[in-house]
Order: sequence, then structure tokens, then C-alpha cells
Amino acid sequence: MSPPRRVQPVYKLGLRLLEENGPMTKGELAAALGIDKRNVLEYLRLWREDGKVYICSWVRCNGKDTPGDHTPQYALRTEGEKDKPRPKPMTDAQKHMRYQRRNRAKIRMRYHAARGQANMFTPLTIKVLE
Repeated sequence: MSPPRRVQPVYKLGLRLLEENGPMTKGELAAALGIDKRNVLEYLRLWREDGKVYICSWVRCNGKDTPGDHTPQYALRTEGEKDKPRPKPMTDAQKHMRYQRRNRAKIRMRYHAARGQANMFTPLTIKVLE
């Protein structure tokens, strides 16, 4: 039988990582600790119950799982620090505007690339926009 999570080395190691590196997301913690994101969630739950960490900010996630969603960044709690509220989700109109902006840029870059008017940043820009 494994010891309780609060006495396992990962519990203290994760807190040390947050102290040394500053705010980190669940995915960054999982990669740094070498454990699965689901296990990191368990440690985050324990750290929050113990009052050791809090949500210091929200960043927009660009991953394949949840593109455009906000993901929390966790940091060590100091006196009086409270969780930041989750930002409001994008409206359909905002999503449409973002899509149009990206799509226009892609079309423009491909148009100029087909005519040999591309510059050295064209491949990089197309890759970033896709």
C-alpha cells in the first residue's frame, strides 16, 4: 500500500518547482514532475486544500484538446492571495472574427507564396496560423 499523497516526494517536489519557476499550468507541472496530468490534478487539489497554492492567472490554451479555452496557472500562495475568477468565454461573434482574421492571413500568405512574392517568414507564418 502506498503512503498518503501528502508524504510522497512528489508533493514537496511540486511545491519546490512552483517556488523556483513561478506560475505553472497543470501541463507544465506534469511535464516537469514526469507524472500524468490526472495525478497532477490530485496534487493540485491537495495543495489547494492545504492553502499552499492558488490560481494566479488564466492563460488561453492553444492545444488540440481544448483550443481557445482558458487554463489556470498555479502559484504558491502568500498571505491574502485569492483565486482569480475564470474569464468569460469568447462569444460566437468573437470566435468568428478570430477565424476570419486567421483565415484571411492564410489566404494572403498562400497567394503571395504562389506568385513568388514570399519572404523568409512565409513558411513560419503559415505554420503558426494553421
